[in-house]
Formats: sequence, structure tokens, C-alpha cells
Amino acid sequence: MDSQDQITNIFVQIDDFCKEFDVQIKRLKLEALGDNKKRRNRNSKMSDSEIITIMIGFHLGAHKTFKHYYREIVCGYWKDLFPNSLSYNSLSSFNKDVLLFLSCF
Repeated sequence: MDSQDQITNIFVQIDDFCKEFDVQIKRLKLEALGDNKKRRNRNSKMSDSEIITIMIGFHLGAHKTFKHYYREIVCGYWKDLFPNSLSYNSLSSFNKDVLLFLSCF
């Protein structure tokens, strides 16, 4: 099995998990506690599942830095797997948003 097949398999599992997890969060109506600030709800071009898949792929690989991995592998070799990839700076700002999904997965 090549690396693209592995990433696709990981993405499918994470996407199924995120969809179910999101339904459960909305069902329980969990919201940020003590956070009364108004925030923009901008939709990212990349889904949470894609961002988590990229993060897991980095940890499964042998790359020393996430920046090199993202620029060379994700935006280079896997450009067809992640057609809506963000810039590295934009992606790193979304990392904290998907941390709950990643830790529960």
C-alpha cells in the first residue's frame, strides 16, 4: 500500500469520526464556557478532517519539521489529494481549532 492510499484511508476514518463527533457536540449543545467574545466564523477552504489527516501524516512520517513536511509533501507530492490546501501560516492558525477532534480521535 503506497502513502497516498494510506492517507486516503486515514482521511476516511477521521472524516467519519468528525461528522459523528460534530453531531454529538451539537446534540449536547456544548459551547465554549466563559467565552462571551464575538468571533468570526470563517469557513476554511480545508475541512477539519483534512487538517487532522495532515497532522497525523506528519507524525507517521520521518520529517523533522512540520513546515518542511507541509510545503514539500502535502503541497508538492499530494497536491491532488489536498486541492484546497492553505498557506503554511493559515494552516498553523487552524491547528488549535482541530485539537479537540484530534485528541478525542
